[in-house]
Amino acid sequence: MRENKGVSLIDLGDGVACLEFQYQDETLDADIRNLLREAVEEIETNDWAGMVIGNTAADFSVGANLAGGDGKWGAGGFAAIGSTASKRCRTLS
Repeated sequence: MRENKGVSLIDLGDGVACLEFQYQDETLDADIRNLLREAVEEIETNDWAGMVIGNTAADFSVGANLAGGDGKWGAGGFAAIGSTASKRCRTLS
């Protein structure tokens, strides 16, 4: 249905969607956060029974990628990490 480099939203049938993590380490980052927002909107506004979140990796998730995709914090330092954490909290609440 939808996908980016970190996650896919797929139709499992019977009115159930699946948000499937794609990264090797299953880190929660902006790609996952953005598609999660889109997925929740899709589920709430269209005729879906529900959504599951999953993957096929040994671990569900190793945590959040605080540095971003390039592995650097950049000029924002801890303020950037705080901003990223706040966005994730809003997405997941």
